[in-house]
Amino acid sequence: MPTTDRKRGRINLNADERRDISIQFRVNKEEFEYLKSLVEASGLERGHYIRREILKAEPVVKRKMPEVNQKTYIQLSAIGNNINQATKKLNGNEYFDKNEVDKVMFNIKQVSRRILEINKDLNYEGIRS
Repeated sequence: MPTTDRKRGRINLNADERRDISIQFRVNKEEFEYLKSLVEASGLERGHYIRREILKAEPVVKRKMPEVNQKTYIQLSAIGNNINQATKKLNGNEYFDKNEVDKVMFNIKQVSRRILEINKDLNYEGIRS
């Protein structure tokens, strides 16, 4: 008979301590075998082990990108597309006049400036202008 973290019989709990909400989730065979090995190594019952591991873990919070960052992302993406189109032209030996070169250089400088601003906003000291 396997040893567990409690004695036989139901433990009397008050209404606040009673666990009367059930949560179910599915695992595949490999995940189950891994969980089973962790539970056996812990010496706890499966429910106690899972509850302990979940409730002591740091929460994983999915953060939504702030609207300002969304706009910046769209702007940087558009500038990047312009640079990619110019690069494709250059690689294809197509005609590339001075105005187009100036426009690409301007776009590159804009991207660099914006990245430095973002780093400053994030208090990132690793990059200097």
